[in-house]
Amino acid sequence: MTELERRYLRLLLAYPADYRRARGAEIVGTYLDLAEPGRRWPSPADAADLLRGGARQRLRAAGIASLLPGVRLAALLSLVTASALAGVWGVAELHPTPAEWGVPHVGPFFSLGVVVWAAWLLAAVATAVAPIRIARLTIALALVLTVALPALAAALDAPRPPLMLLLPQVVLGLLGLALPARPATAIRLAPLPPYCS
Repeated sequence: MTELERRYLRLLLAYPADYRRARGAEIVGTYLDLAEPGRRWPSPADAADLLRGGARQRLRAAGIASLLPGVRLAALLSLVTASALAGVWGVAELHPTPAEWGVPHVGPFFSLGVVVWAAWLLAAVATAVAPIRIARLTIALALVLTVALPALAAALDAPRPPLMLLLPQVVLGLLGLALPARPATAIRLAPLPPYCS
């Protein structure tokens, strides 16, 4: 048994035991046949595919497969909500308080939050026009920026949006990662703010 085969078998633990016994050798054999010669580790795409397939089979085994359409709908609605909130808060960032009030701001913007809101709007556009893989990457980027913003603002000693605005974006973004692999055009365009479509 090669190192690569052992690693694929470890990833196969994501599947239920019955499924592994029935189809495990076939699944690992297919991945090994498709792997480049000399490869020692599964590619990230292969690993993600195996983990996603295992989770799907575990849900089916538990009788929860009927939840998947609901999760996909929740993903769409969360992206619509996240992009709408990003649009609202982005516009609010454009109108900082007057300088004589003494409230700190970042250049022409109220806070560093403008970067996060722009990232969420970019994720909405990517969902509409880019392949779903790129859309998920932009959603993940927006999530990382949202989570990192408080630490970044503290390091730069710059104002940031309140956590009560950032936390919902994180939750909505995590749900948004569950978009279907091949969404219909109407679903792809839904997260775009009304003024962009």
